[in-house]
Amino acid sequence: MKNRMTSAAVALAALVAGAADFAPKANDGKAIQAAIDAAHAAGGGRVVLEKGTYVSGTLYMKSHVELHVPEGTTILGHSDFNKYDDVDDPRIGKQPEKCTKVFISCMDAEDVAITGGGTIDGQGPMFYNTNVPPWSIRYEKPPTPRPRMLQFYKCRHVRFTDVTFKDSPGWTCWMRNCEDIEVSRLKIHGDIKMINNDGLHFDGCKRIRVGDSDFRTGDDSIVFRAITAPDGNLYDELGEDLVVSNCVLHSACQGVRLGCPSDGLIRNALFKNCAFLGRNGVQCGHPFRYLRLPNRGHNAMENIVFEDCTMDLSGYPIMFFVDQGIKLRSYGNTTFRNLRFKSAKPIMLQGTADSPVENVRLENVTGTVEKGGPMMLDCVKNISMDRVSVAVESESLTSSAIRRSIHNLFDLTESQERKGKTK
Repeated sequence: MKNRMTSAAVALAALVAGAADFAPKANDGKAIQAAIDAAHAAGGGRVVLEKGTYVSGTLYMKSHVELHVPEGTTILGHSDFNKYDDVDDPRIGKQPEKCTKVFISCMDAEDVAITGGGTIDGQGPMFYNTNVPPWSIRYEKPPTPRPRMLQFYKCRHVRFTDVTFKDSPGWTCWMRNCEDIEVSRLKIHGDIKMINNDGLHFDGCKRIRVGDSDFRTGDDSIVFRAITAPDGNLYDELGEDLVVSNCVLHSACQGVRLGCPSDGLIRNALFKNCAFLGRNGVQCGHPFRYLRLPNRGHNAMENIVFEDCTMDLSGYPIMFFVDQGIKLRSYGNTTFRNLRFKSAKPIMLQGTADSPVENVRLENVTGTVEKGGPMMLDCVKNISMDRVSVAVESESLTSSAIRRSIHNLFDLTESQERKGKTK
């Protein structure tokens, strides 16, 4: 997989290096779009912006085109909701926040890149009621839906390098059923008082590499999912081969979210040498409010690994939970290796009789919890630990002490399962 990703990047670099540059003839979105269209019609090329500010509504990226936004340049999303197009395709299915408005759209394309040291600014706070008391955690969401910054559907060989995505009004990057994605030195910075401004949202994507990037978001920084396809295509319900390395994930919600109850399968993901800051670290949550009835649970996960990561959080370092009545295909199958954390709340692994948390490995995990016990465990099967030490205020529990607590929990859980109940 690594060689395939590298060859794709080389091919795209060779394409744009040998093609002509296209420059917009005015500092606005219409001129940018005309340059993108011209580059695409010529068989490929770079659209290179000059330093300055370009006010824009919806832009459509196309195959074999690189949009280069150099340092000192800003593409400024329009503050008028009606300046954005509705990108509505039945293949995409239900869209987030009941909104089909998109700032930068790309569908069924290949060899697409956005590069440069400049900024794409969605002016997110303009779409919220920011007139809230200073102690409020969030801005008030208005009744009018808010556009997403980027929405890519069924695209291949996509590259984001060096650019800053700032203050998206909705999800920053929704990558749906895309393949061979490379992200490097990217900044996604959003006002922490905005909700639903997720950073990178990978949905049913395959072969993804994210490195050396910085996330500061009010909502989840990185999401790995496989939303059920409208046509029931199982291939679209698979997200796989994700590597995230050397990143800072600073979130007022979750640094990483894994799956939702009605999703398909996510597998083979590695998060390595990442720093988690803000509220919660890793969440795999399955509440009823995220179900798309009549589906009562479908998600499965395999071979998810977090390695060489640090966490300094006001919430939970690891939080797995599922509501009663939801039955997942598989839930857990995650390894945490060489993890150092400081948090206000403990590690939480909460399953049910229908969906126990299974096959979780903690290896060389050291942490400090401000209050409560070191772990909250319920309906957990096959958890293994090696060199685990969690301190709670003046007390400390090592692997052996935690194992004794888990052993007692297993006995209770198994007894309750025989009775058809959970703790």
